[in-house]
Amino acid sequence: MWRKHLKLASWAAVIAILASLILLPYQLKIASMPTVPGIPMAVLLTLSIFQTSVMIFVLSLLGSRLAEAVQLPLPILRGYVEGRKGAVWDKQSLLWSLGMGILVALLITVLDRYVFSPSIPGLVNLEQQVPRWYGLLTVPYGGIVEELMLRLGVMSMTVWLLAKITRSRFSAIPTWVYVCGIVLAAIVFGLLHLPATIQIFGELTPVLILRGILLNGIGGVVYGTLFWKRGLEYAMVAHMAGDVVLHVVF
Repeated sequence: MWRKHLKLASWAAVIAILASLILLPYQLKIASMPTVPGIPMAVLLTLSIFQTSVMIFVLSLLGSRLAEAVQLPLPILRGYVEGRKGAVWDKQSLLWSLGMGILVALLITVLDRYVFSPSIPGLVNLEQQVPRWYGLLTVPYGGIVEELMLRLGVMSMTVWLLAKITRSRFSAIPTWVYVCGIVLAAIVFGLLHLPATIQIFGELTPVLILRGILLNGIGGVVYGTLFWKRGLEYAMVAHMAGDVVLHVVF
């Protein structure tokens, strides 16, 4: 029963390592990395990447099993790990995901520049110190690793737990249970960006906390809804499209 889930989780862990390595130049360019006296930076970075890969493995393993139980679709990935042929992308869903990802990025950009920028000095010019192409380095981590962590992991577990608590049949889970899973995963998504906010700005003010939760939460709600209605892969596509617009175009 667990073989296919172990296969998916193993590939997810490998992808997490590769995506973390790809992201490193961007991280080192835009934020001050935490240091520990007596421990070389290379060792700290290696431990951080290893920790991420283990976390992704565990969340993907549990998430894959629970997503299957609560009818959250993984149409492409599930077909791959089960060895089924013919698992193809739905063109309409693909275009919809690309469009939603771009719209999310545009909304986040407008809010950032016209709502939060007046209260956060230097926010608009934050990424101008980084070459534009560096923004592409964020796409694999954001679009794949974060979706495995938050949507496949946190959202699937939340929906499963709520269904168990409310004694709902897995074949007929109420809509509100899925909505709670989407919202909780979106909030956690925002909270997980706060450590990076501290590294970039050197502090954590109420405005920065609100910005981190709200802006990332907007994306999280959209990606979670795509996962629920169309499949995890389409949430990944939307997330990657949004990251290209946020970190490269703007």
